[in-house]
Amino acid sequence: MISAHPLSRPVKAVDIGPVGRVIKVRPIDSERAALAKEFDIVAIKSLTADVSLKRRGKLIVAEGQVKALVTYACIVSLEPFDADVDQSFQLRLTEELPRADHVAPEIDLTLETEEPPDLILDGTIDAGAIVAEFLSLGLDPFPRKPGAVFAAPEQSEPEKGPFAKLSQLKSRDS
Repeated sequence: MISAHPLSRPVKAVDIGPVGRVIKVRPIDSERAALAKEFDIVAIKSLTADVSLKRRGKLIVAEGQVKALVTYACIVSLEPFDADVDQSFQLRLTEELPRADHVAPEIDLTLETEEPPDLILDGTIDAGAIVAEFLSLGLDPFPRKPGAVFAAPEQSEPEKGPFAKLSQLKSRDS
């Protein structure tokens, strides 16, 4: 099954051997625009990634680096500004499902524990979806334009509550 992802670059897992393959991801304008919309940023001006896929026994290792020039909207001033994204990645993939009759041993989670590999669906690896995932991880969730400073509004006379007018009317009646 081919992904509906805006940056889909499907690769059949059976085509990847120990020597591996390199998938060059260079999206066109419409793909970059669709990704920018998906990530809720102003624009992606440029995006390049080389995804190296190599078979290591039952695993396929995907590694590479995502480089992009993106345009954010500043969270302080709302002005657009450009920033670089440089995100490296390594991901392990497998086609094998864990056996249903296999009882998983108790897992000791420490910082040194390796994550289990991601599952390859329908024998296809989507190199474009991998690039998009790691681009999203490299985006700044709170982009602030260099030099942008938040200035709190000046304090004026405290606002009177909704019943202030009523109390004025009551005091006039007395």
